[in-house]
Amino acid sequence: MARLGYAVHDADAGANAQADLRRELIRLVITALLSANVMMLSWALYAGFFTDLSGDAVSKISLPIVLMATAAFLYGGGPMLRKAWFGLVHLRRAWRPWWAWPPVAPMCTASSTG
Repeated sequence: MARLGYAVHDADAGANAQADLRRELIRLVITALLSANVMMLSWALYAGFFTDLSGDAVSKISLPIVLMATAAFLYGGGPMLRKAWFGLVHLRRAWRPWWAWPPVAPMCTASSTG
């Protein structure tokens, strides 16, 4: 299971479960704060609060927006992104084109009516 990207825990591991919940709650709060900052700065740029600044200054304000959005995406979505990447890497062996999935038996068969 660990090779597939999933952690294996005992059913009685209450302390580990509490630590995992706390870590995920911290991840959620940090991601929410970063996202709120990105939204506020983006809205301020869109609404024109920085019209008295030069174009160079406004473009420099965009850099922290991009950095915070990237951090929120990578840190907040880290577990999901790792599992998605693992799935894509190991998909090569079992890949089928979309029109061949799921494998379906033919609906009719050829029969002789001789």
